[in-house]
Amino acid sequence: DHDLSQALAHAHTHGLPTTWRPSTAEIEPLPAYPFHHQPYWLAAPPAAASGAPDTTHPVLTRHAVLPHDAHVLTGQLDGTAHPESALVDLAVFAAQTVGAAEVATLTITAPLPAGPAQLQVWAGAPDGDGTREFTIRSQPDRDAEWTAHAAGRLAAFGTATTADATAARPASAGPVDVSALGDPTIRAAWRHDTDVYGEIVPAGSTGGVLLDPELLDAALRLAALTADPADPADLVPVEWRGVRGRIDAAGVVQVHARAHPAGTVALTLTRAEGDRLTADAVTLRRTPREWRQAAAPVPLFHVAWPEIPAARDATPATARIIGPDPLGLAAALRSAGWADGDAVGFVSAGAGADDDTAVPAAARALTGRVMTAVQGWLAEDRPTGDRLVVVTRGAVRPDRDDTPADVAAAPVWGLIRTAQVEYPDRLVLLDLDENPLSARTVAAALAAGEPQLAVRGGRLLVPRLAPVDRSRLTRPAELGGMLDPDGTVLITGATGGLGRRLAAHLVTEHGARHLRLVSRRGPGTPGATGLAAGLQELGATVTISACDVTNRNAVAAMLAEIPGDHPLTAVFHAAATTDGGLITSLDPQRLDTVLRTKVDAAWHLHELTAPLELRSFVLFSSLSGVLGNPGQANYAAGNAFLDAVALHRHTTGLPATALAWGLWEDEAGLSEQLSQSDRVRMTESGVSPLRSGRALEMLDLTVRQGLPAVAPTELDRRRLQEHAAAGSLPTLLRGLVRAPATRAAAATSWTGRFAELAEADRRTAVFGLVRSHVAAVLGHTSADDVDPERAFKDLGFESVTVVELRNRLSSATGLRLPPTVVFDHPTVEELSDALLTRLAPPPDQPSVLAELERLELALQDAAALNGDRAAVEARLRTLLRRVEGPPAGNGTPADDLATASDELLFEVLDKELDAP
Repeated sequence: DHDLSQALAHAHTHGLPTTWRPSTAEIEPLPAYPFHHQPYWLAAPPAAASGAPDTTHPVLTRHAVLPHDAHVLTGQLDGTAHPESALVDLAVFAAQTVGAAEVATLTITAPLPAGPAQLQVWAGAPDGDGTREFTIRSQPDRDAEWTAHAAGRLAAFGTATTADATAARPASAGPVDVSALGDPTIRAAWRHDTDVYGEIVPAGSTGGVLLDPELLDAALRLAALTADPADPADLVPVEWRGVRGRIDAAGVVQVHARAHPAGTVALTLTRAEGDRLTADAVTLRRTPREWRQAAAPVPLFHVAWPEIPAARDATPATARIIGPDPLGLAAALRSAGWADGDAVGFVSAGAGADDDTAVPAAARALTGRVMTAVQGWLAEDRPTGDRLVVVTRGAVRPDRDDTPADVAAAPVWGLIRTAQVEYPDRLVLLDLDENPLSARTVAAALAAGEPQLAVRGGRLLVPRLAPVDRSRLTRPAELGGMLDPDGTVLITGATGGLGRRLAAHLVTEHGARHLRLVSRRGPGTPGATGLAAGLQELGATVTISACDVTNRNAVAAMLAEIPGDHPLTAVFHAAATTDGGLITSLDPQRLDTVLRTKVDAAWHLHELTAPLELRSFVLFSSLSGVLGNPGQANYAAGNAFLDAVALHRHTTGLPATALAWGLWEDEAGLSEQLSQSDRVRMTESGVSPLRSGRALEMLDLTVRQGLPAVAPTELDRRRLQEHAAAGSLPTLLRGLVRAPATRAAAATSWTGRFAELAEADRRTAVFGLVRSHVAAVLGHTSADDVDPERAFKDLGFESVTVVELRNRLSSATGLRLPPTVVFDHPTVEELSDALLTRLAPPPDQPSVLAELERLELALQDAAALNGDRAAVEARLRTLLRRVEGPPAGNGTPADDLATASDELLFEVLDKELDAP
């Protein structure tokens, strides 16, 4: 004791923070299950090293100890939406870090920001009883003010709980319909007086957090039933008291919520494994309007390119270059250690346009060549795991200061993104730079398991859709408007649904007074006269022109007609042509027709207006070019080019904005090009429709800000989370939701359950699987709506939905099904039988020795040979010579027979028995 006191005194006199308050025993909760054995060792005190050591938390990654034993935890929010319950996890982690026993109080004053921000949790010095004040704040950038989100107290000693953590659900508790809660993780709920009981099956642990916010959110939805059973959805927690413990988001979590007379709810979460979280009192209130406004995500996204670690043990395999090699890929791969072979196919996709005017032709030619190569690869019967890598150079712009060097190669990315959706796990997109390190990183890139990558200076970058930073959406007052009222506004595709809505919006909201509306048929387009009359009534002068915007001379002549007293000051390119079909069904003409309206027209407008002083240059693109969309490979390719043109103009100082529209509520935007089944599929995938008014608001916002390439779309985060839990979330969307760190074990998957079934029950299981996926593809709410004996074509299937069904069944069963499997087995009944055959374990093949034993038994009856003895003896001697083969080394015929494969022996025996 003397030595310890002396050491503390020396530390104190040298300025090191010293805690003089004696340490006391911490309160440990009793096991929730009486027969669950668990050691209760004292927890090690938190390390108080100097500097800012890393922590185990995924957000609060840095920790520093300040004078007087204050602490600060810092981290970075990445722009993913966080519920209010995430603040509870931050507070509990802070309590653990400073050695506190519980979060005594947590008062939430504002939701966490929707965009990227610096995060800080400060815990002050302890007072006389060890209690610390703490605050949680964020800062979107260094020049912005800090925003306080929560404050409270961390207690050194736990208090007696008012939540009954061991109360079992009484038998008299009645079931509650949980479907209205809209949370797939809530499995069941019951009510008894003022108590609500529930069961939650979390999607899985998110790793690093003490309290999974998604799990807490689900528990709060159950707790809200005690406050307002009729409408619990709009209640949010504004204060927490007495929060203790932790709980893993795994297995089945039992929830018990008890309403208190004071209007609060006591909350307990337990698992059979013994871990438990309790909150003495949670105060729920209606969501404040300012919270909804602050937390409501702006439906604007862009493609970010975060870096991922490269696998150190990745080794080059064998490679084959398919077609021409304009990028010199073969030599680069050989220098990086790749050998000639067929394990990985590579398509070298470089356009190499001689000058700017040749860009459209080069883009169409390159995209057509890549399409042909991909079609050939997909048509081959290749082993599972074989991949075709389509390599571009400078077709994408992963770094902010990176200039697209090959704009003409950009359509390839849209084309292959759609092909990847139609044929999962078969194709890889890879963009390289000129750095020699990049070719040596190809093996590591393929080992990463990502379908799309860019390599810059040896770094692996992957595309992820991310919310546009809100700090970039604050429009400075000195910025001018997006239109010049005295200038002429050119709109291509103006007589379509989207073009009509755009024209009216520009006149009514932005004061456009001189419109040049362009379409292929011009005034002869049905409805064109009425459109012009309506715009003229709004105060605009309207000229409707017929112009083939894919023809450079025609575009130049049309621009020359614009009067000099109202010069062209804004361009909106909304024209589009569609001719949908799976990539394997497209031909060069169908590809060329769709590309021309996007590629040629946009490039002609870019080139011919570059010398002009435009205020706005807006390209209407599509989300299909970013995410890919089945049956729209050619359309996606054209839209990927528009995004690249906008980035190209932006880097050269010219105004440009490309808007990759998602779904609109009415028939506009991408919705104009989709069938009803397409819309159902996209909605199921998590892409929700934008209201027209909201979409036009996003148009104004992005053009005024000068953002080069954005995707205005509503995303259903709950559906995305479901796909993440199921492992079916597209990689481009992985940055928008918190995917579970662990996947379900094979025994809990469908294939695991199928393997455990009795043979008599397997057909029913396969039939149910097929019928449920058919219903999902067609948008039915129940599998009972599907007639199992009707042909798929009569149910409404077409090529795209057939591919989707094939992909769903392949994912569920683990089988690599051929593209024609649905056509070959055209009803639910027939397809179920076909899958059952493929899933059945292979019958045991008789061994060669067993066949020889059978032959030996036949030869024992000499009488059976009749007069064929000589012929039989000759055949057997011939067979023996074939098995022995030519002499080699010191091997003996017996050695050859022992090492020969069953296939070889059966082949030899079949040939001999078939011989005359």
